Amino acid sequence: MKKQLKNQIKNTVKRTKKDETEQSVKTVCLNIELYPDDTNYNYQEVLNKLVSECDRKGHTYAFIIHDKDVYTKNTFDRNYKLIGRKGDIKKVHCHFIVLFKNGEPVDDGDFLLNIPLPSRFVRTVPKSKIENAVLYLSHIKYPEKHFYHWSLINTNNREYIDGLHEDYRPSSAVNFVIHYIQNLNYVRFSDVWQQALNISGIGYQDYMKSYSAIKDIINQHNNDFKEKKLEYDISDKIRTDAKIKTEAELSKMFNIASTFGTTQIEHNGQMFTLVANEKKDGA
Repeated sequence: MKKQLKNQIKNTVKRTKKDETEQSVKTVCLNIELYPDDTNYNYQEVLNKLVSECDRKGHTYAFIIHDKDVYTKNTFDRNYKLIGRKGDIKKVHCHFIVLFKNGEPVDDGDFLLNIPLPSRFVRTVPKSKIENAVLYLSHIKYPEKHFYHWSLINTNNREYIDGLHEDYRPSSAVNFVIHYIQNLNYVRFSDVWQQALNISGIGYQDYMKSYSAIKDIINQHNNDFKEKKLEYDISDKIRTDAKIKTEAELSKMFNIASTFGTTQIEHNGQMFTLVANEKKDGA
């Protein structure tokens, strides 16, 4: 009985700590996703309050509307329900980044206290991922996605946004790699890197500056190739199975024709008359 009571207390403490963690987290950056057509909150009201709160407390904000995004692969929700097929246009949405003043951790619960937005639309961003989160607003590091010029980003810190994007402007090295691998299948990063250094005539420093972007491009290229190959393999298997089935059905019909002399079958919407070969004398 004592052991059971002890375990109950232990589990209660764990749940309490978990609830406290979920309710409030100290962070230096928030990534918020908003949908204008969502009926769970007033989009314009939330957007205005986020901007107002950032301006009032001296935090940096940056947000942009994504209205040309497409699904890069078939996407499903947690219940395995299809959300969108590859190539479908995504719902219009807004990415909103909050960088807290001086990079000092802030209680996100306090910041969001007066903003009527469900917590599931808010994610904390680690320090090491802040630049990627900001650059995702324009997709400048993600060539497989639709590019939005960073001048479209609304912000109260234009110098930071413009400066960061200038540092990540697609370089000659990035352009070379994109062109080099576009007609290749799966590629090894080390091979592409070596080829680029040897034959492109572009400076080593340019490649080093773009190292992370080039790595992301090659990884995305390989993922796309794997996905296309899988789709082809599945389609090929379907075609093969259909062919085997058709051949089996035709064989069956010919056997019937051999037995009864003639028979009619429907294949791909057309009617065919099968006549068995008559045996010749002495055969």
